[in-house]
Amino acid sequence: MDIVYAELVFDEGSKSSCHMAFCVFEDPADDGKRQSVSSGESRDPDDSAPHRFSSVSTTSELSIRSFVEQMEDDLDMEESIKILTEKWKEEEHEAPSSEHFVCSGISVLGDGRIVVTTKSGEIAVYGTTGKFLTVKKFAESFQGLTRIGSSKDEFAVSCGYCIRFYSAEKNKVHESDKKSIEFNLCDIHDIHYTDNGFIVLCKIQSQVLIKKIDMNGDNLKVLHQTVTPYDHFCCSSEGETIFLILKDQRKIVAMKQDGSVSWELTIDYIPTYVTLVGEDRIAVSLMGRPDVKCLTLTGSVLTPIDTGLDPFRTPLLLSYSKSSESLLLCPEEIKRTKSLKKNPFSKAVSQIKLQ
Repeated sequence: MDIVYAELVFDEGSKSSCHMAFCVFEDPADDGKRQSVSSGESRDPDDSAPHRFSSVSTTSELSIRSFVEQMEDDLDMEESIKILTEKWKEEEHEAPSSEHFVCSGISVLGDGRIVVTTKSGEIAVYGTTGKFLTVKKFAESFQGLTRIGSSKDEFAVSCGYCIRFYSAEKNKVHESDKKSIEFNLCDIHDIHYTDNGFIVLCKIQSQVLIKKIDMNGDNLKVLHQTVTPYDHFCCSSEGETIFLILKDQRKIVAMKQDGSVSWELTIDYIPTYVTLVGEDRIAVSLMGRPDVKCLTLTGSVLTPIDTGLDPFRTPLLLSYSKSSESLLLCPEEIKRTKSLKKNPFSKAVSQIKLQ
C-alpha cells in the first residue's frame, strides 16, 4: 500500500494526540481505489476547545473529496494532494532545518552504561567510560529520561502525553514490550523512577502537577499542584525529597512528598539541570557557566565543580555514575555534521571523577 499523501501534525512528543493526523493510501489490490484514514485530536483556530474526529474509511473519490474539503475548505482535492505530498516528502527526506540536536535527558543504566535522549527522537548509548556505542532515531520527541530501578538495559522516557519504555540490550536500542503509559491532556515534562513507580512533573494548560504514579500509570498521589513553572527535577535516593529547578526565578527548591517546601535558594545564574550526587548532595548546572554548583541535601552551598568546558557548550545535562563515582556531562545542544563520516554524538559525553 502506497502513501498518496499525508499530513501528520502531532502534539510535541506524542504519536497518539495530535492537531491533525490525516493520510491517504492507495492499495494496488483495490484497483486504484483509495482509502483514507484519519485520527487524533483537532483544534479549531477560532475555538480553544479541542474536538475529536473519528476514523474514516472510504473507497469513493467523492467521500475522499468531502473529507478533504472538510479539512481544507479553500483548496480543492487535487491541490491538497499536491501540497501535502510535497510537504510529506520534504519532512521525510530533506535534511533537518535545525543546526543542532537538542538533548533532553541523560541517565546511567544499572551496568554503568550511559543513555542520552534528544527532542528530535535520537537515543544514544555510551559505555561506562563515555565511549560512544550506538545511536538510533525514533519518531517521538523525548523529554524526561529515567532508568528503571537497577535494570541493566531498560529505561523510560516521557514524550508528550505518554511515557514509553525502551531497552539497550546488547547495545541495540529498541522499544520494549511494556505497554506505554498514556495520559489524557497531561504533558509530561520530566520523570524519575522510584519505589516501583514514577514521580512525574506534568502540565495541564496553566496548571503544574507533581504526582506519583504506578507502573500502569494509575495515580497514587498528587504531591503538589501549582502554577509555578518548574522546569526540571531530581529526587533523593528514596524519593522522599524532590529537588526542583525554577529557571525564571533563578531558584532551586527542595520539596517533601507532602508538598511542603523544605528550603529554597535563589542564585546569581539561571539553573538548568539538577542531579543527585551520591547520597548526600546535588549538582546544578548553570546557563553560561562552565562550573557546576553543589549543595547539600539541606541546601548548604559546597565548593563548585569546575568542568573545564567551554561556557558556550552550556547549558549542561547532568547525571551521576555511582559505579565510577563520576559526574556525567552532556551539552544541551550538539552540532549536526554535514558529513556522514562524522558522528556528532561521538564525543558528547564527558566525565569528571569526584573525590
